[in-house]
Amino acid sequence: MSQKMDFSPQKKQSGQSLVEMAITLTLLMTLLAGVVDIGRAFFAWVAIRDAAQEGALYGSINPSRSDLITDRARAAAASAVDLSQLTVSAPVFSGGQCASADGSNSIRVNITYRYNTITPFLSAIIGSQITVGASSTNTIISPKCN
Repeated sequence: MSQKMDFSPQKKQSGQSLVEMAITLTLLMTLLAGVVDIGRAFFAWVAIRDAAQEGALYGSINPSRSDLITDRARAAAASAVDLSQLTVSAPVFSGGQCASADGSNSIRVNITYRYNTITPFLSAIIGSQITVGASSTNTIISPKCN
């Protein structure tokens, strides 16, 4: 007496659906983690862009104090990102006249930030760190420049 095995379509399809769901869910979760990581990098860029604008605004009123410009920019982004690298190019004053290094009446604040990615998939593609930068330029208002 031989035994018949029951290979009904319903039993075959339930295992196939489970495998398809596992593969699809893995791919979707990896993509979602990458999107979240890119969103965090964009948030960091917005924060340092705002910090550069704040530093340039303060520098347009008080351009001789590059230390205060740096502090103002760091304080503007302190809650969002940790600004470990911040560079400020301030104007040079001579004899009461102000002019930046290129001779214009402007101040430029540059900020760079190294963002560490959290997803291994994104790290494999673009690296574990992304350098995010922003700059802002304002005209010096006080003291009055010629």
